[in-house]
Amino acid sequence: MRTRHLLFDMATKNKSFFFIGPTISAAVLFLSGCSFAPKYEIPNIVNNTNNSWSSNPWTQAQPSDQLDKGQWWRVFRDEALNDLESTLIKQSPSLAIALARYDQASAYLKQAQSAELPSIDASESTTQNRQSLNRPLRGSNQPNYYNAYTDMLSTNYELDFWGRVRNLVNAAQAQAQGSAADLQTERLSLQSKVAELYFELRGVDKQIAMLDDAVQAYMRAYDLIANRYDVGVASGIDMARAQTQLSTIQAEASELRIQRVVFEHAIAVLLGEVPQTFRIKPLNTEPRNINAFLTPDSGPNSTATRSSQSFAAMTATALINPSNTPEVPVNLPSTLLERRPDVAAAERKMAAANKRIGVAKAAFYPSFSIGASAGYQNTGGPDWMSQPNSFWSIGPTGAFNFFDGGLREAQLIQAKAALDQAAAEYRLAVLTAFQQVEDSVNKLREYKDEINNRANAANAALKAMQLATSRYREGAVNYLEVVTAQTAALQAERSFIALDTTRQLTSIQLIKALGGGWNKESLKIE
Repeated sequence: MRTRHLLFDMATKNKSFFFIGPTISAAVLFLSGCSFAPKYEIPNIVNNTNNSWSSNPWTQAQPSDQLDKGQWWRVFRDEALNDLESTLIKQSPSLAIALARYDQASAYLKQAQSAELPSIDASESTTQNRQSLNRPLRGSNQPNYYNAYTDMLSTNYELDFWGRVRNLVNAAQAQAQGSAADLQTERLSLQSKVAELYFELRGVDKQIAMLDDAVQAYMRAYDLIANRYDVGVASGIDMARAQTQLSTIQAEASELRIQRVVFEHAIAVLLGEVPQTFRIKPLNTEPRNINAFLTPDSGPNSTATRSSQSFAAMTATALINPSNTPEVPVNLPSTLLERRPDVAAAERKMAAANKRIGVAKAAFYPSFSIGASAGYQNTGGPDWMSQPNSFWSIGPTGAFNFFDGGLREAQLIQAKAALDQAAAEYRLAVLTAFQQVEDSVNKLREYKDEINNRANAANAALKAMQLATSRYREGAVNYLEVVTAQTAALQAERSFIALDTTRQLTSIQLIKALGGGWNKESLKIE
Protein backbone atom coordinates (compact mmCIF):
# COMPACT_ATOMS: atom_id res chain seq x y z
CA MET A 1 0.00 0.00 0.00
CA ARG A 2 1.33 3.38 -0.95
CA THR A 3 0.04 6.54 0.64
CA ARG A 4 0.81 10.09 -0.35
CA HIS A 5 0.68 12.63 2.42
CA LEU A 6 0.30 16.37 1.91
CA LEU A 7 1.62 18.03 5.05
CA PHE A 8 1.67 21.77 5.56
CA ASP A 9 3.56 23.01 8.59
CA MET A 10 3.79 26.63 9.51
CA ALA A 11 6.88 27.75 11.36
CA THR A 12 7.28 31.12 13.03
CA LYS A 13 8.49 32.91 9.93
CA ASN A 14 6.44 30.99 7.35
CA LYS A 15 3.44 33.06 6.21
CA SER A 16 2.08 30.59 3.61
CA PHE A 17 -0.70 29.44 5.92
CA PHE A 18 -2.38 32.83 5.72
CA PHE A 19 -2.89 32.21 2.00
CA ILE A 20 -3.88 28.55 2.39
CA GLY A 21 -6.33 29.13 5.25
CA PRO A 22 -8.92 31.20 3.34
CA THR A 23 -8.83 28.73 0.46
CA ILE A 24 -9.58 25.79 2.75
CA SER A 25 -12.32 27.73 4.54
CA ALA A 26 -14.00 28.48 1.24
CA ALA A 27 -13.72 24.82 0.24
CA VAL A 28 -15.29 23.75 3.55
CA LEU A 29 -18.24 26.08 3.01
CA PHE A 30 -18.66 24.89 -0.58
CA LEU A 31 -18.48 21.18 0.20
CA SER A 32 -20.18 21.17 3.59
CA GLY A 33 -23.40 19.91 2.01
CA CYS A 34 -21.67 17.19 -0.01
CA SER A 35 -22.74 13.62 0.76
CA PHE A 36 -22.37 10.42 -1.21
CA ALA A 37 -25.24 8.63 0.52
CA PRO A 38 -27.96 7.75 -2.02
CA LYS A 39 -31.35 9.41 -1.73
CA TYR A 40 -33.33 7.61 0.93
CA GLU A 41 -36.76 6.33 -0.04
CA ILE A 42 -39.00 4.00 1.94
CA PRO A 43 -40.12 1.19 -0.35
CA ASN A 44 -43.82 0.96 -1.23
CA ILE A 45 -44.71 -2.43 0.20
CA VAL A 46 -48.48 -2.58 -0.28
CA ASN A 47 -49.95 -1.59 -3.63
CA ASN A 48 -53.54 -2.35 -2.64
CA THR A 49 -54.69 0.52 -0.44
CA ASN A 50 -57.71 -1.34 0.91
CA ASN A 51 -57.67 -4.07 3.50
CA SER A 52 -60.31 -5.81 5.56
CA TRP A 53 -59.41 -4.25 8.89
CA SER A 54 -58.63 -0.69 7.92
CA SER A 55 -61.09 1.94 6.77
CA ASN A 56 -58.46 4.39 5.56
CA PRO A 57 -55.87 4.03 2.78
CA TRP A 58 -52.47 2.55 3.51
CA THR A 59 -49.79 5.10 4.26
CA GLN A 60 -46.06 4.61 4.53
CA ALA A 61 -44.94 4.09 8.11
CA GLN A 62 -42.91 6.76 9.83
CA PRO A 63 -40.94 5.96 12.99
CA SER A 64 -43.14 6.76 15.95
CA ASP A 65 -41.76 4.11 18.26
CA GLN A 66 -40.88 6.72 20.89
CA LEU A 67 -44.59 7.02 21.71
CA ASP A 68 -45.68 5.27 24.88
CA LYS A 69 -47.59 2.09 24.15
CA GLY A 70 -49.70 2.56 27.31
CA GLN A 71 -50.98 0.06 29.80
CA TRP A 72 -53.08 -1.83 27.27
CA TRP A 73 -53.55 -4.86 29.53
CA ARG A 74 -55.90 -2.85 31.76
CA VAL A 75 -58.70 -3.39 29.24
CA PHE A 76 -59.07 -6.89 30.71
CA ARG A 77 -59.94 -5.38 34.12
CA ASP A 78 -57.93 -7.92 36.07
CA GLU A 79 -56.05 -6.55 39.09
CA ALA A 80 -53.82 -9.61 39.37
CA LEU A 81 -52.69 -9.12 35.76
CA ASN A 82 -52.12 -5.40 36.43
CA ASP A 83 -49.81 -6.26 39.33
CA LEU A 84 -47.85 -8.77 37.25
CA GLU A 85 -47.33 -6.26 34.42
CA SER A 86 -46.14 -3.59 36.86
CA THR A 87 -43.64 -6.01 38.36
CA LEU A 88 -42.42 -6.94 34.88
CA ILE A 89 -41.48 -3.33 34.05
CA LYS A 90 -39.61 -2.92 37.33
CA GLN A 91 -37.49 -6.06 37.52
CA SER A 92 -37.62 -8.18 34.36
CA PRO A 93 -34.10 -9.41 33.46
CA SER A 94 -35.05 -9.80 29.80
CA LEU A 95 -36.14 -6.16 29.70
CA ALA A 96 -32.91 -5.15 31.41
CA ILE A 97 -30.96 -6.87 28.63
CA ALA A 98 -32.87 -4.96 25.95
CA LEU A 99 -32.34 -1.70 27.86
CA ALA A 100 -28.59 -2.35 28.01
CA ARG A 101 -28.54 -2.86 24.23
CA TYR A 102 -30.29 0.48 23.78
CA ASP A 103 -27.79 2.18 26.10
CA GLN A 104 -24.95 0.77 24.00
CA ALA A 105 -26.50 2.14 20.81
CA SER A 106 -26.99 5.54 22.44
CA ALA A 107 -23.37 5.57 23.58
CA TYR A 108 -22.21 4.70 20.07
CA LEU A 109 -24.21 7.65 18.73
CA LYS A 110 -22.38 9.97 21.14
CA GLN A 111 -19.07 8.50 19.96
CA ALA A 112 -19.97 9.27 16.35
CA GLN A 113 -21.14 12.78 17.22
CA SER A 114 -17.83 13.52 18.93
CA ALA A 115 -16.14 13.54 15.49
CA GLU A 116 -18.14 16.64 14.57
CA LEU A 117 -16.09 18.69 17.05
CA PRO A 118 -12.32 19.19 17.32
CA SER A 119 -10.44 16.93 19.69
CA ILE A 120 -8.15 18.59 22.24
CA ASP A 121 -5.29 16.75 23.95
CA ALA A 122 -2.85 17.81 26.64
CA SER A 123 0.41 16.03 27.43
CA GLU A 124 3.31 16.45 29.81
CA SER A 125 6.62 14.66 29.81
CA THR A 126 9.49 14.77 32.32
CA THR A 127 12.39 12.42 31.61
CA GLN A 128 15.99 11.86 32.64
CA ASN A 129 18.20 10.84 29.75
CA ARG A 130 21.68 9.60 28.91
CA GLN A 131 22.86 9.93 25.35
CA SER A 132 25.29 7.61 23.68
CA LEU A 133 28.93 8.71 23.43
CA ASN A 134 28.86 7.48 19.85
CA ARG A 135 25.72 9.31 18.84
CA PRO A 136 26.11 10.58 15.28
CA LEU A 137 26.88 14.31 15.00
CA ARG A 138 27.18 14.64 18.77
CA GLY A 139 28.88 17.90 19.79
CA SER A 140 31.81 17.86 22.18
CA ASN A 141 30.08 20.18 24.63
CA GLN A 142 26.89 18.10 24.95
CA PRO A 143 26.41 16.49 28.37
CA ASN A 144 26.15 12.75 28.86
CA TYR A 145 23.17 13.17 31.21
CA TYR A 146 20.35 15.68 30.87
CA ASN A 147 16.70 16.28 31.81
CA ALA A 148 13.95 16.88 29.22
CA TYR A 149 10.69 18.67 29.98
CA THR A 150 7.77 19.00 27.53
CA ASP A 151 4.29 20.47 27.98
CA MET A 152 2.03 20.44 24.92
CA LEU A 153 -1.56 21.25 24.00
CA SER A 154 -2.78 19.91 20.63
CA THR A 155 -6.01 19.82 18.65
CA ASN A 156 -7.20 18.15 15.48
CA TYR A 157 -10.35 18.47 13.38
CA GLU A 158 -11.40 16.51 10.29
CA LEU A 159 -12.72 18.62 7.43
CA ASP A 160 -15.82 16.71 6.39
CA PHE A 161 -15.60 17.45 2.65
CA TRP A 162 -17.36 14.30 1.48
CA GLY A 163 -19.89 13.86 4.29
CA ARG A 164 -18.14 10.86 5.85
CA VAL A 165 -18.57 12.12 9.41
CA ARG A 166 -22.11 13.34 8.83
CA ASN A 167 -23.15 10.03 7.34
CA LEU A 168 -21.54 8.18 10.23
CA VAL A 169 -23.50 10.32 12.68
CA ASN A 170 -26.75 9.92 10.73
CA ALA A 171 -26.24 6.16 10.52
CA ALA A 172 -25.53 5.97 14.26
CA GLN A 173 -28.61 8.09 14.98
CA ALA A 174 -30.84 5.85 12.87
CA GLN A 175 -29.30 2.80 14.51
CA ALA A 176 -30.01 4.26 17.97
CA GLN A 177 -33.61 4.92 16.96
CA GLY A 178 -33.85 1.34 15.73
CA SER A 179 -32.47 0.15 19.05
CA ALA A 180 -35.09 2.22 20.87
CA ALA A 181 -37.75 0.52 18.74
CA ASP A 182 -36.21 -2.87 19.54
CA LEU A 183 -36.52 -1.99 23.22
CA GLN A 184 -40.20 -1.19 22.71
CA THR A 185 -40.63 -4.43 20.78
CA GLU A 186 -39.06 -6.44 23.59
CA ARG A 187 -41.17 -4.64 26.17
CA LEU A 188 -44.39 -5.24 24.23
CA SER A 189 -43.42 -8.85 23.60
CA LEU A 190 -42.73 -9.48 27.30
CA GLN A 191 -45.94 -7.74 28.36
CA SER A 192 -48.01 -9.81 25.96
CA LYS A 193 -46.17 -13.00 26.97
CA VAL A 194 -46.98 -12.39 30.63
CA ALA A 195 -50.62 -11.74 29.75
CA GLU A 196 -50.80 -14.88 27.61
CA LEU A 197 -49.28 -17.08 30.33
CA TYR A 198 -51.58 -15.51 32.89
CA PHE A 199 -54.74 -16.27 30.90
CA GLU A 200 -53.52 -19.78 30.13
CA LEU A 201 -53.05 -20.25 33.87
CA ARG A 202 -56.55 -18.91 34.48
CA GLY A 203 -57.88 -21.31 31.86
CA VAL A 204 -56.28 -24.14 33.80
CA ASP A 205 -57.83 -22.75 36.99
CA LYS A 206 -61.27 -22.94 35.38
CA GLN A 207 -60.69 -26.53 34.29
CA ILE A 208 -59.48 -27.45 37.77
CA ALA A 209 -62.59 -25.91 39.29
CA MET A 210 -64.74 -27.78 36.78
CA LEU A 211 -63.06 -31.11 37.56
CA ASP A 212 -63.27 -30.50 41.31
CA ASP A 213 -67.00 -29.99 40.91
CA ALA A 214 -67.17 -33.14 38.80
CA VAL A 215 -65.23 -35.12 41.40
CA GLN A 216 -67.78 -34.14 44.05
CA ALA A 217 -70.63 -35.10 41.74
CA TYR A 218 -69.05 -38.42 40.77
CA MET A 219 -68.43 -39.25 44.42
CA ARG A 220 -72.13 -38.74 45.10
CA ALA A 221 -72.90 -40.91 42.08
CA TYR A 222 -70.55 -43.58 43.37
CA ASP A 223 -72.26 -43.48 46.77
CA LEU A 224 -75.63 -43.81 45.06
CA ILE A 225 -74.48 -46.87 43.11
CA ALA A 226 -72.88 -48.37 46.21
CA ASN A 227 -76.20 -48.09 48.04
CA ARG A 228 -78.04 -49.66 45.11
CA TYR A 229 -75.38 -52.39 44.93
CA ASP A 230 -75.82 -53.21 48.63
CA VAL A 231 -79.54 -53.84 48.12
CA GLY A 232 -78.89 -55.84 44.95
CA VAL A 233 -80.25 -53.28 42.49
CA ALA A 234 -76.94 -52.24 40.88
CA SER A 235 -74.39 -54.61 39.41
CA GLY A 236 -70.63 -54.88 39.98
CA ILE A 237 -70.11 -53.51 36.47
CA ASP A 238 -71.87 -50.30 37.47
CA MET A 239 -69.61 -50.03 40.52
CA ALA A 240 -66.49 -50.53 38.37
CA ARG A 241 -67.63 -47.95 35.80
CA ALA A 242 -68.36 -45.38 38.51
CA GLN A 243 -64.95 -45.99 40.10
CA THR A 244 -63.25 -45.66 36.71
CA GLN A 245 -64.93 -42.33 36.01
CA LEU A 246 -64.06 -40.98 39.46
CA SER A 247 -60.40 -42.07 39.37
CA THR A 248 -59.94 -40.76 35.82
CA ILE A 249 -61.24 -37.30 36.73
CA GLN A 250 -59.06 -37.19 39.83
CA ALA A 251 -55.99 -38.04 37.72
CA GLU A 252 -56.84 -35.36 35.16
CA ALA A 253 -57.20 -32.79 37.94
CA SER A 254 -53.71 -33.70 39.19
CA GLU A 255 -52.31 -33.25 35.67
CA LEU A 256 -53.91 -29.82 35.41
CA ARG A 257 -52.32 -28.77 38.69
CA ILE A 258 -48.94 -29.71 37.24
CA GLN A 259 -49.64 -27.52 34.21
CA ARG A 260 -50.59 -24.66 36.49
CA VAL A 261 -47.28 -24.86 38.31
CA VAL A 262 -45.42 -24.77 34.99
CA PHE A 263 -47.27 -21.62 33.90
CA GLU A 264 -46.68 -20.06 37.30
CA HIS A 265 -42.93 -20.72 37.12
CA ALA A 266 -42.71 -19.34 33.57
CA ILE A 267 -44.31 -16.09 34.72
CA ALA A 268 -41.91 -15.96 37.68
CA VAL A 269 -38.85 -16.11 35.40
CA LEU A 270 -40.20 -13.36 33.15
CA LEU A 271 -40.76 -11.18 36.21
CA GLY A 272 -37.34 -11.92 37.68
CA GLU A 273 -38.83 -13.76 40.64
CA VAL A 274 -37.61 -16.97 42.27
CA PRO A 275 -39.94 -19.77 41.05
CA GLN A 276 -39.79 -21.63 44.37
CA THR A 277 -41.41 -18.76 46.26
CA PHE A 278 -43.53 -17.14 43.54
CA ARG A 279 -47.26 -17.77 43.77
CA ILE A 280 -50.36 -16.58 41.95
CA LYS A 281 -53.55 -16.85 43.97
CA PRO A 282 -55.93 -19.40 42.43
CA LEU A 283 -59.00 -18.13 40.68
CA ASN A 284 -61.98 -17.79 42.97
CA THR A 285 -64.93 -19.51 41.34
CA GLU A 286 -68.30 -20.19 42.85
CA PRO A 287 -69.08 -23.92 42.77
CA ARG A 288 -71.89 -24.75 40.40
CA ASN A 289 -74.87 -26.67 41.71
CA ILE A 290 -73.92 -29.64 39.59
CA ASN A 291 -74.71 -31.94 42.52
CA ALA A 292 -78.38 -31.15 41.94
CA PHE A 293 -78.11 -33.23 38.79
CA LEU A 294 -77.49 -36.31 40.87
CA THR A 295 -80.02 -35.87 43.69
CA PRO A 296 -83.40 -37.63 43.74
CA ASP A 297 -86.12 -35.78 41.88
CA SER A 298 -89.65 -35.10 43.13
CA GLY A 299 -92.49 -32.67 42.71
CA PRO A 300 -93.05 -30.39 39.75
CA ASN A 301 -89.35 -30.53 38.81
CA SER A 302 -89.27 -34.29 38.59
CA THR A 303 -87.71 -36.11 35.67
CA ALA A 304 -91.10 -36.85 34.17
CA THR A 305 -92.09 -33.22 34.32
CA ARG A 306 -88.79 -31.98 32.85
CA SER A 307 -88.91 -34.54 30.07
CA SER A 308 -91.91 -32.73 28.67
CA GLN A 309 -90.12 -29.40 28.56
CA SER A 310 -88.68 -28.13 25.34
CA PHE A 311 -84.94 -28.27 24.70
CA ALA A 312 -84.79 -24.46 24.62
CA ALA A 313 -86.27 -24.29 28.10
CA MET A 314 -83.69 -26.78 29.35
CA THR A 315 -80.71 -24.86 28.00
CA ALA A 316 -82.12 -21.60 29.38
CA THR A 317 -80.81 -22.66 32.80
CA ALA A 318 -77.26 -22.74 31.42
CA LEU A 319 -74.43 -23.12 33.91
CA ILE A 320 -71.74 -22.11 31.39
CA ASN A 321 -71.32 -18.65 29.90
CA PRO A 322 -68.44 -17.08 27.92
CA SER A 323 -66.14 -14.74 29.80
CA ASN A 324 -66.11 -11.06 28.98
CA THR A 325 -63.43 -10.40 26.36
CA PRO A 326 -62.61 -6.75 25.53
CA GLU A 327 -63.73 -5.64 22.12
CA VAL A 328 -60.57 -4.56 20.28
CA PRO A 329 -61.50 -2.09 17.53
CA VAL A 330 -60.63 -3.42 14.09
CA ASN A 331 -61.66 -0.51 11.89
CA LEU A 332 -58.55 1.46 12.80
CA PRO A 333 -56.63 3.54 10.25
CA SER A 334 -53.66 1.84 8.67
CA THR A 335 -51.42 4.51 10.14
CA LEU A 336 -51.60 2.38 13.27
CA LEU A 337 -48.84 0.28 11.73
CA GLU A 338 -46.59 3.24 12.50
CA ARG A 339 -47.09 2.27 16.11
CA ARG A 340 -45.54 -1.15 15.62
CA PRO A 341 -42.03 -0.93 17.05
CA ASP A 342 -40.69 -3.78 14.91
CA VAL A 343 -41.73 -1.96 11.73
CA ALA A 344 -40.15 1.25 13.01
CA ALA A 345 -36.96 -0.63 13.91
CA ALA A 346 -36.73 -2.20 10.44
CA GLU A 347 -37.23 1.20 8.78
CA ARG A 348 -34.56 2.88 10.94
CA LYS A 349 -32.06 0.10 10.26
CA MET A 350 -32.70 0.54 6.56
CA ALA A 351 -31.99 4.29 6.91
CA ALA A 352 -28.74 3.52 8.76
CA ALA A 353 -27.65 1.12 6.00
CA ASN A 354 -28.38 3.82 3.42
CA LYS A 355 -26.07 6.29 5.20
CA ARG A 356 -23.27 3.73 5.47
CA ILE A 357 -23.11 3.64 1.68
CA GLY A 358 -22.13 7.31 1.82
CA VAL A 359 -19.39 6.45 4.32
CA ALA A 360 -18.06 3.71 2.03
CA LYS A 361 -18.07 6.03 -1.01
CA ALA A 362 -16.26 8.81 0.88
CA ALA A 363 -13.32 6.47 1.38
CA PHE A 364 -12.50 6.81 -2.35
CA TYR A 365 -11.65 10.51 -1.87
CA PRO A 366 -8.87 12.32 0.03
CA SER A 367 -9.37 13.09 3.70
CA PHE A 368 -8.37 16.46 5.12
CA SER A 369 -7.89 17.68 8.66
CA ILE A 370 -6.51 20.71 10.47
CA GLY A 371 -4.14 20.24 13.37
CA ALA A 372 -2.45 22.60 15.79
CA SER A 373 -0.12 22.20 18.76
CA ALA A 374 1.69 24.50 21.16
CA GLY A 375 3.74 24.16 24.33
CA TYR A 376 7.10 24.45 26.03
CA GLN A 377 10.17 22.27 25.75
CA ASN A 378 13.42 22.44 27.67
CA THR A 379 16.41 20.20 28.13
CA GLY A 380 17.72 21.41 31.44
CA GLY A 381 17.59 25.22 31.56
CA PRO A 382 16.13 26.92 34.64
CA ASP A 383 13.28 28.74 32.95
CA TRP A 384 11.18 25.94 31.56
CA MET A 385 8.00 27.83 30.64
CA SER A 386 9.61 30.87 29.07
CA GLN A 387 9.34 32.39 25.62
CA PRO A 388 12.62 30.93 24.29
CA ASN A 389 11.37 27.41 25.16
CA SER A 390 7.98 27.78 23.46
CA PHE A 391 6.98 26.03 20.26
CA TRP A 392 3.83 25.79 18.14
CA SER A 393 2.60 24.38 14.85
CA ILE A 394 -0.59 24.74 12.83
CA GLY A 395 -1.70 23.57 9.42
CA PRO A 396 -3.86 21.24 7.35
CA THR A 397 -3.10 17.62 6.49
CA GLY A 398 -4.37 15.66 3.53
CA ALA A 399 -4.18 11.93 2.89
CA PHE A 400 -5.21 9.88 -0.12
CA ASN A 401 -4.88 6.15 -0.66
CA PHE A 402 -3.82 5.19 -4.20
CA PHE A 403 -3.95 1.40 -3.87
CA ASP A 404 -5.67 -0.87 -1.34
CA GLY A 405 -6.05 -4.15 -3.21
CA GLY A 406 -9.80 -3.71 -3.72
CA LEU A 407 -10.59 -3.10 -0.04
CA ARG A 408 -12.75 0.00 -0.52
CA GLU A 409 -14.60 -1.49 -3.47
CA ALA A 410 -15.44 -4.57 -1.40
CA GLN A 411 -16.59 -2.37 1.49
CA LEU A 412 -18.90 -0.44 -0.86
CA ILE A 413 -20.38 -3.68 -2.22
CA GLN A 414 -20.90 -4.86 1.34
CA ALA A 415 -22.68 -1.60 2.27
CA LYS A 416 -25.02 -1.86 -0.74
CA ALA A 417 -25.80 -5.48 0.08
CA ALA A 418 -26.55 -4.48 3.68
CA LEU A 419 -29.05 -1.92 2.37
CA ASP A 420 -30.72 -4.58 0.21
CA GLN A 421 -30.94 -6.85 3.25
CA ALA A 422 -32.41 -4.08 5.42
CA ALA A 423 -34.99 -3.22 2.74
CA ALA A 424 -36.05 -6.87 2.49
CA GLU A 425 -36.31 -7.12 6.28
CA TYR A 426 -38.46 -3.98 6.36
CA ARG A 427 -40.74 -5.43 3.68
CA LEU A 428 -41.01 -8.67 5.64
CA ALA A 429 -41.81 -6.78 8.86
CA VAL A 430 -44.65 -4.86 7.17
CA LEU A 431 -46.14 -7.94 5.52
CA THR A 432 -45.87 -9.90 8.76
CA ALA A 433 -47.67 -7.08 10.56
CA PHE A 434 -50.55 -7.26 8.10
CA GLN A 435 -50.66 -11.03 8.40
CA GLN A 436 -50.82 -10.95 12.20
CA VAL A 437 -53.61 -8.37 12.21
CA GLU A 438 -55.60 -10.22 9.55
CA ASP A 439 -55.20 -13.55 11.38
CA SER A 440 -56.30 -12.17 14.74
CA VAL A 441 -59.23 -10.20 13.33
CA ASN A 442 -60.59 -13.20 11.43
CA LYS A 443 -60.15 -15.51 14.42
CA LEU A 444 -62.03 -13.19 16.75
CA ARG A 445 -64.79 -12.78 14.19
CA GLU A 446 -65.31 -16.53 13.95
CA TYR A 447 -64.89 -17.09 17.69
CA LYS A 448 -67.97 -14.94 18.39
CA ASP A 449 -70.26 -17.59 16.95
CA GLU A 450 -68.14 -20.57 17.94
CA ILE A 451 -68.02 -19.65 21.62
CA ASN A 452 -71.82 -19.46 21.79
CA ASN A 453 -72.14 -22.82 20.06
CA ARG A 454 -69.59 -24.34 22.43
CA ALA A 455 -71.48 -22.95 25.43
CA ASN A 456 -74.77 -24.34 24.12
CA ALA A 457 -73.14 -27.71 23.50
CA ALA A 458 -71.66 -27.82 27.00
CA ASN A 459 -74.93 -26.85 28.64
CA ALA A 460 -76.83 -29.40 26.57
CA ALA A 461 -74.31 -32.09 27.56
CA LEU A 462 -74.81 -31.22 31.23
CA LYS A 463 -78.56 -31.53 30.76
CA ALA A 464 -78.08 -34.88 29.05
CA MET A 465 -75.99 -36.06 31.98
CA GLN A 466 -78.72 -34.91 34.36
CA LEU A 467 -81.43 -36.81 32.45
CA ALA A 468 -79.27 -39.93 32.09
CA THR A 469 -78.62 -39.97 35.85
CA SER A 470 -82.31 -39.55 36.62
CA ARG A 471 -83.25 -42.33 34.21
CA TYR A 472 -80.67 -44.57 35.84
CA ARG A 473 -82.24 -44.02 39.26
CA GLU A 474 -85.58 -45.05 37.84
CA GLY A 475 -84.03 -48.17 36.34
CA ALA A 476 -84.80 -47.13 32.76
CA VAL A 477 -81.15 -47.42 31.55
CA ASN A 478 -77.93 -49.03 32.73
CA TYR A 479 -75.01 -47.04 34.09
CA LEU A 480 -73.15 -47.16 30.76
CA GLU A 481 -75.48 -44.45 29.46
CA VAL A 482 -74.65 -42.30 32.49
CA VAL A 483 -70.91 -42.80 31.93
CA THR A 484 -71.28 -41.85 28.27
CA ALA A 485 -73.20 -38.70 29.21
CA GLN A 486 -70.62 -37.79 31.86
CA THR A 487 -67.76 -38.17 29.39
CA ALA A 488 -69.53 -36.08 26.75
CA ALA A 489 -70.32 -33.34 29.30
CA LEU A 490 -66.72 -33.13 30.47
CA GLN A 491 -65.36 -33.03 26.93
CA ALA A 492 -67.84 -30.33 25.89
CA GLU A 493 -67.11 -28.17 28.91
CA ARG A 494 -63.34 -28.51 28.57
CA SER A 495 -63.59 -27.63 24.89
CA PHE A 496 -65.58 -24.54 25.84
CA ILE A 497 -63.00 -23.45 28.43
CA ALA A 498 -60.16 -24.05 25.95
CA LEU A 499 -61.89 -21.91 23.32
CA ASP A 500 -62.72 -19.23 25.88
CA THR A 501 -59.01 -19.08 26.82
CA THR A 502 -58.04 -18.98 23.15
CA ARG A 503 -60.31 -15.96 22.65
CA GLN A 504 -58.46 -14.15 25.42
CA LEU A 505 -55.09 -15.05 23.91
CA THR A 506 -56.21 -13.93 20.46
CA SER A 507 -57.31 -10.58 21.85
CA ILE A 508 -53.82 -10.15 23.30
CA GLN A 509 -52.26 -11.14 19.98
CA LEU A 510 -54.39 -8.58 18.14
CA ILE A 511 -53.41 -5.81 20.55
CA LYS A 512 -49.77 -6.81 20.11
CA ALA A 513 -50.18 -6.92 16.32
CA LEU A 514 -51.57 -3.39 16.45
CA GLY A 515 -48.51 -2.26 18.39
CA GLY A 516 -50.05 -2.03 21.86
CA GLY A 517 -51.78 1.23 22.88
CA TRP A 518 -54.42 0.84 20.21
CA ASN A 519 -57.04 3.06 21.83
CA LYS A 520 -58.02 6.22 20.03
CA GLU A 521 -57.10 8.57 22.87
CA SER A 522 -53.51 7.41 23.21
CA LEU A 523 -52.91 7.55 19.47
CA LYS A 524 -54.61 10.92 19.11
CA ILE A 525 -56.35 9.86 15.91
CA GLU A 526 -58.41 12.67 14.47
